[in-house]
Amino acid sequence: MCFFIYAFSCNTCAEADDDAEEDVKDRTCKSKKTQDEVFNIRDVEKLMQRFSSNGNIFHLTFNTEMMVRCDTENILREWYSIVTNQIEINDIATWSLEKGITKMVPDFIYKRRNNLRGIIMRAVIVKDSTFINLKDISQLGSTFNELLREICAALNFSFDIVSEVKEFGRWNPQENTWTGAIAELYARRADISLAGFSITGDRLNAVDFALPHIITKNYLYIRKSELFTVKWSSYFQTFTNSVWMAMFGVFIVAWILLTFLKMKYGTDRKIGYLLVDNFMEIWGIVCQQGLIDFSGRSSLRITYLSLFLLVTVFWASYSATLISILTSVINVLPFHSFRSFVADGTYQLAVPRGTSYYDKFADSKDPLAEKVMKLMLEVEELPINEFEGFKIVR
Repeated sequence: MCFFIYAFSCNTCAEADDDAEEDVKDRTCKSKKTQDEVFNIRDVEKLMQRFSSNGNIFHLTFNTEMMVRCDTENILREWYSIVTNQIEINDIATWSLEKGITKMVPDFIYKRRNNLRGIIMRAVIVKDSTFINLKDISQLGSTFNELLREICAALNFSFDIVSEVKEFGRWNPQENTWTGAIAELYARRADISLAGFSITGDRLNAVDFALPHIITKNYLYIRKSELFTVKWSSYFQTFTNSVWMAMFGVFIVAWILLTFLKMKYGTDRKIGYLLVDNFMEIWGIVCQQGLIDFSGRSSLRITYLSLFLLVTVFWASYSATLISILTSVINVLPFHSFRSFVADGTYQLAVPRGTSYYDKFADSKDPLAEKVMKLMLEVEELPINEFEGFKIVR
């Protein structure tokens, strides 16, 4: 007597052989993604004959979760399939009345199923993809090349590139079909697609995704504006904030030092008037003006001479940097965010054809997305890839 506890997707149930239904009673497939059922198989010999003649009569897949206990054995085994007509059997636990169920393998299913037995997967790639491109016949030249090699070595499989398509693929509601690489996977003409896909709800219902290897941001590239301007802030961009603070600090120190020296050598001016006089003298030096009265004291002369030299170097550096900044072109855009870009309405928008970027706006009920679609080019006019898109923008 064998007891089966298993779970698999509904489409595998629909593909089961009619012969298996004679041996397995009350086998049903409902609308749920997965379901758990228990089978009591009395005729073990007949069942094993089915296995030997038909191979994978349950149409098990790599992600099928199925546990089997046969006859009086106290071992629980899991059944799954890598190759269509072959079943893989692994011991996963012992089952006894005294100790209950004792696990023999890790809980995580893909820690146990880490060997694909050297199968060759049919691969489809997207032409001119950012991360994946075909360098030669069945040879990839891309940033993913080394990564794919390591994955193939770790999981013991290889791939054969059977087709190359122009786009990633999107759902066509008018024709009720998929396009691009997703269509190849959905129609089972390929087993894996080597490209950088974005995960969407529609795609998840059609194909399975691996864990993400690289996470990238979305960028909006805008044609360079023909409007130019010079901002008032450009006059203060010659130096960094620290340089400006250092210069003002030197002038304040010189102002206080001059006041202290003149008070030390004696003066008939009050402290308030003396501070104002020294401030105007320093401001005159900054504006490259001469002094009315040049003191005979050596300490005052050294202070004035140091200020003159400092201001000369300052203006030479400032003039050179300012000319460099003013001669550089500064583009002016009428918007500073994506919402203001949509509200402006003077630009058209294009995204690569057959990507999730188009579906993100086309399938959304958000009012902003509806406004974005008014700026979007027609599907036939959209570029095939990013490189074609840059040609449109420039």
